Amino acid sequence: MRCASAIGGVVRGLLAVAAACLFPVPSLFAAAQAGQPTAPRPFPHTSHVADRWYYRGGLFPGDTKPSTAEFDRLEVARDCRGCHDYGARDADGKLMREPRNPLAGCTDCHYPVETGTGMRAVLEVQLQAGFEAGLRAARGSSSAFDHLDHDNLACRQCHVQSEQDPESFGGVTGVPACMECHTEGAEERTWDVLAGRKVDPSKVRAGFLAWLNSDESMRTPGRGPYPHDRHIAPEQRDDPASCVACHADVANATALDLHQKEHSARECARCHLQADGNPVKIEPALERRSSATALAFAHDDHLRRATAQEDLAVVVAGARARIERQGCLECHERTTESRTGPTGSTVPPTYALRSDRDEYGDCLSCHDVAAFRAPHHGRWDSCSACHDMEAGSHTSFKTRRPSATVDRLPAGAVRFLADPQRHPGLAGRPDQDCAECHRAALPALPSRVAGARFEHASHLPPEPNQSHCLPCHGSVVDARGSEAIGLRWDASTAANVAPLRRASFSMEGCATCHPGIRLDVSALPAPAPRDTVAFDHAAHLANARDPRTGEPVTCASCHDFDSRGASDSIGVRPKALSCVECHAHDAERAATTGGVGADEAGSCARCHESGVPSAAQPPSVERSRIALQGAQHHPVDMGCYECHLREPAGALAPVQSLLAFYPQGKGQHTRDADGRPQGGCSDCHWSKAPPGYPEAIVDAGERKRAGDSLVAFPGGAKRRSR
Repeated sequence: MRCASAIGGVVRGLLAVAAACLFPVPSLFAAAQAGQPTAPRPFPHTSHVADRWYYRGGLFPGDTKPSTAEFDRLEVARDCRGCHDYGARDADGKLMREPRNPLAGCTDCHYPVETGTGMRAVLEVQLQAGFEAGLRAARGSSSAFDHLDHDNLACRQCHVQSEQDPESFGGVTGVPACMECHTEGAEERTWDVLAGRKVDPSKVRAGFLAWLNSDESMRTPGRGPYPHDRHIAPEQRDDPASCVACHADVANATALDLHQKEHSARECARCHLQADGNPVKIEPALERRSSATALAFAHDDHLRRATAQEDLAVVVAGARARIERQGCLECHERTTESRTGPTGSTVPPTYALRSDRDEYGDCLSCHDVAAFRAPHHGRWDSCSACHDMEAGSHTSFKTRRPSATVDRLPAGAVRFLADPQRHPGLAGRPDQDCAECHRAALPALPSRVAGARFEHASHLPPEPNQSHCLPCHGSVVDARGSEAIGLRWDASTAANVAPLRRASFSMEGCATCHPGIRLDVSALPAPAPRDTVAFDHAAHLANARDPRTGEPVTCASCHDFDSRGASDSIGVRPKALSCVECHAHDAERAATTGGVGADEAGSCARCHESGVPSAAQPPSVERSRIALQGAQHHPVDMGCYECHLREPAGALAPVQSLLAFYPQGKGQHTRDADGRPQGGCSDCHWSKAPPGYPEAIVDAGERKRAGDSLVAFPGGAKRRSR
């Protein structure tokens, strides 16, 4: 088909149709003719693809008399693949022709024209980022879909013209879209194919499964994050019964063994199979995560149904009924968006703890009763000063005392050096003038305390009181913590600390009776950490009174001295270690426990004796993920939807290219030797005929002759045929 009219008329006509195709709005074309840039617009597919292809033989939507010609109704290669050419492969999968960038064809028709100021491009193409790198990059798709594997199909098999925007062709995605063809009954299905092509039904299902089973991702073992949305249908995601299939054992989990009962791997084995038909090996993979419940929440207490009647001493009325009705969803909720997990990986939509279930006040929505109510909750320091909140769950709060690591000289290891004595036995009157009794000089004798170990028995009366302790241990009265008696242990500085800074006593008291006495530094043990009970001496020795006797608290209230000399140590009385002699949480001794009564203390123990650590840092606990330890296999004899959900298919957003400018001045067509437009009208005007040139219409005969070949198209570019 060639244009038969005069060259000048053809040029005018083709320029007119180009303007109509690119910018059909008259005002835009007027601005373009004046050399002004026009407003960008999406790429006009309708100006580049024949209406008969769009409307399957019709000239407009709903055409009552569509063409019955085969090549009007069918898709031909030029319709889409003239621009979107993904190359070609032979039967062995070898690439025979490289893919072609869709932009490469634009300049074949829209070549530069000469204006008064020189050559100027007919159009400027603006594309969203990534399009030049490939169609998949432009759409942000990570799908393994390959167009060449579907080369016989018509493009409109998957790409559908938008009713809202006829210029756009979206694409369906995801497993449901694949299952339209690759599923049971595929052998009897009919497909919309490219003219002159056909689909081999015998390979649609078997070949698809073979490709799936050979994909590298099928052999990669992994462990989550578990994609709940791929395993639970949309209509079941808010149904508490959906949780039970995989998490049935959680109902029997205590606060300490949840990680062992978190998942039921046997449910995974229903779909995750190996090539021999046996289940893929599935193992729980343990990892440490932060926990808002801090090992204090026992699922078996909340989910087990051993008693039909709720205990109003433990829960408020209706609490048990809510759990019976909501199950796991009473405390967990489904997130709808991906988020970043504890390890930094992307976590798909999952079931997380509800935001109103991660604090003490949230627990009271069910447990607002005396046994759980704690008015002082949140006053962490008032509890942690006397109770070790990080010691674990194997001891009672009564004996879980806070400890401190100190650098302190042990009493039994301290020895002294002293100057020689002029008179033995005058330790009681060291300042007495010898000349009062003696007229002759006495020889100097070795001191009896030189090299001796300190003994309390020789310094204290049988019934000592606080006045006998303070001359040597005066700093204890002001010690707000155990680290103030001696030093806080610091391994980096311990070797350089002066010995007396490590002592719990003062040498000034020793010098009262032993002038010149000093520590034997060479006999001191090397610095070493020593764990001791954290204790505030200052608070107890100031104005505190023993609630048992009403008497002021003294050193002897907690420390025991053996006056018989059987043991020289000043130890802590056994009962004093538990503190409950004075600080029991009851009405009589409430003043010594911050006003926290027995019920409140019991409610603290219910959670905190289970292992709740510090308030500032959520605890790190063991949790599990499912790990697949083997290659996944898709068996031929199983239907796809036996495992895959029938979720709605996704859609790819259309890529927009913007035609921003039209040339200033009048362009011209490249002519052949006869003066005619080179290649003929249909090389460029495949979809529209120039007005007034009926012989240029691309009819069924032209589409049949040239439409299913990509030779010399578009714009006369020489290309290899398929």
